[in-house]
Amino acid sequence: MWNKPLSYFIITNRDADIIFQQMKGRKFNKELLLGVASRCMCGKPQVILCKSLLNGIPFPNNFWMTCPILVRTAGQIESFGGVKELESYIEENSKDKWKTYNRLHTKIRVNLADKNELSALKQNNYAQYIKFCDENIGMGGIRINKEIKVKCLHLQIASFLSLGFHPGQDWLKDKIASFHLNNL
Repeated sequence: MWNKPLSYFIITNRDADIIFQQMKGRKFNKELLLGVASRCMCGKPQVILCKSLLNGIPFPNNFWMTCPILVRTAGQIESFGGVKELESYIEENSKDKWKTYNRLHTKIRVNLADKNELSALKQNNYAQYIKFCDENIGMGGIRINKEIKVKCLHLQIASFLSLGFHPGQDWLKDKIASFHLNNL
């Protein structure tokens, strides 16, 4: 499905200023920041790439949406039943790709982990290490099983924008575009 290296932009001072402004009022630890995973048409950060482990504690999302417009849009689409709609869309159109997509997130999570922190996690909390590396736990801690569970649209949109593909990408594109057109 996807076999290219994960790409992202190194954070400039301007990026850092924008990101901290975008994250104002949200719980955010700047030590998690690895880079900018996606930019908007204006060149501003939309999604940041985050560390998988911080001081030995797993962080659930490698891709975190920072763009306030997208954050608001995702929340509003969710409030109109968007999570269930996307789950149904994936179930009907790309169920076979869902497990593979989430297992890719497991690989990203493990590969982005600092090797020393990962080794320390294995030594100090083996159960947490096994869970961290479990290929049946995908993005944002989503358990991969027979049911399609999306969890939240913020996570799905951030992942799609960062990787450039998603099992529900047609639904995501249509829903975001139609929401913007109807709410301008």
